Amino acid sequence: MNTKPALDEAGIPILSDPLADADVVVTSDLQLAERLSGLSTTALVRALLASEAFRQQLDELATRLSRQVHEELQRELQPMLEAVLSQALEDSNNRATDAIYRQLEASLPGLLARTFRKG
Repeated sequence: MNTKPALDEAGIPILSDPLADADVVVTSDLQLAERLSGLSTTALVRALLASEAFRQQLDELATRLSRQVHEELQRELQPMLEAVLSQALEDSNNRATDAIYRQLEASLPGLLARTFRKG
């Protein structure tokens, strides 16, 4: 049964089956607190977890917290990582320089001997 509602002169639908006051549930914070005060902790937790609005708030909170932790870790670790990387490069350069020096020191007598024989 697909009936279109009656429209007024401006084309706005006219409500034909309005809700009775008894059908409308309005819950104030006080009414909600009174209703929840009798629940056990377990029942209260279950009721909250069953609430889509509560779970959505938890999801948003988890997302914000995750982002903040990531940013804080990045901010805290960046200087340490830069220092460690710099130290590793410096150590690597020192080892490379030492290796080149030892290689030159080992081959220098032979190079000098060959140079003097040619000359």
